[in-house]
Amino acid sequence: MNLVHDPENYEKMCEPHSTIDEAKQALSAFMEEVSYLRKRHRIADVSLVAEVCVLGGNTGAKTKRMRTMAHYGSGLLTHEMLLWGVGQSHEATLNDVEKLAELVNNYEKGQAPLPLGDEPEKPKVKTKAEIKAEAERQFAEIEQTFLDVAHWNDAVRKPDEEPIDPDPDGTLAGLRRYLECVVKQCSE
Repeated sequence: MNLVHDPENYEKMCEPHSTIDEAKQALSAFMEEVSYLRKRHRIADVSLVAEVCVLGGNTGAKTKRMRTMAHYGSGLLTHEMLLWGVGQSHEATLNDVEKLAELVNNYEKGQAPLPLGDEPEKPKVKTKAEIKAEAERQFAEIEQTFLDVAHWNDAVRKPDEEPIDPDPDGTLAGLRRYLECVVKQCSE
């Protein structure tokens, strides 16, 4: 999974559009460019979900998020590609949770994991507050996955498409319980 972590740029991208119409225009222009780039680079199928921030409400004071989704290529692959993407995200979250569990175990034992390499450096051990914050972030990502899938199932899915089950084997529900325990332990 190609996850680009760029906090400085992300902060800029989260600056809200002034109006819903402005946000819709930005999303529309983005989708047009994706379509152009798909053709330019001969990419058969592209599925994407995009989100923008927009000032909402009558006063324009509260920031809201607005999402859209698109698939370019064979409509028969939309569901398969989105499920694959959810699976990739799920796998990345599982890897993050495993790393977090290792951090918690090492923290509780007073140990720090050694980096792999020829010249070991003294590792930075996360504080209890950092571990808690990471667990809360991962919990929020899992919750967002459920919300995104529910939105797609309820508002985006076409009548002939099967609904997406975000947690067919119950693993995400188990991860949520585990992360709640980590947060609770770190709060004590």
